[in-house]
Amino acid sequence: MVGPCLRWPLSCIRIVAQMPVAVEALKREAKRIEEDALYSAKRHFNACAYWGAVHYLIGVPTVVIAALSATFAAGHHDATAVSLAATAAVLAGLTTFLNPHQRAAAHALSGNRYNRLRNHARIFWQLDCADATKDPDHLRRQLDALDAQRNQLNEHSPSTPRIAFIFARRGIEGGEATYAADVDDTQA
Repeated sequence: MVGPCLRWPLSCIRIVAQMPVAVEALKREAKRIEEDALYSAKRHFNACAYWGAVHYLIGVPTVVIAALSATFAAGHHDATAVSLAATAAVLAGLTTFLNPHQRAAAHALSGNRYNRLRNHARIFWQLDCADATKDPDHLRRQLDALDAQRNQLNEHSPSTPRIAFIFARRGIEGGEATYAADVDDTQA
């Protein structure tokens, strides 16, 4: 049996000539996924820091006020003890309602997952796409898997406030996400 390239050599030449263009398009899209994952990871880490701070800003005063309430109750300062106990109860209820520790953990997990996606996208466009022996269809399937992972993360990650994105952009533009290996020697 004669292969298709032996029957239609001109069409095979056109396909081979188009392969670098197709691979370049795959690389560009992978770079978009990498950038999207970078901003999303940083945004979630900022939200994690916020909720971690809320956890301590509510939790520590709750413990201190509860201890003071017990101290005043032991000293028979009933009005002060009741007032402090009520304040501690409100703060404890607020902690339960907001659940800042769980929110911080959820954002940290999402940030780590976006970082993993970012790393996979970078390796894909820098290494896999540079390998001339890779089949463009195989590369396309890899890119589709990266895109599906990004979409999955976008659907299942907790939402973040706009300020988390603003701080993420500011940090990234300030070089917080730049690897030393990627800095040009002329800039160092």
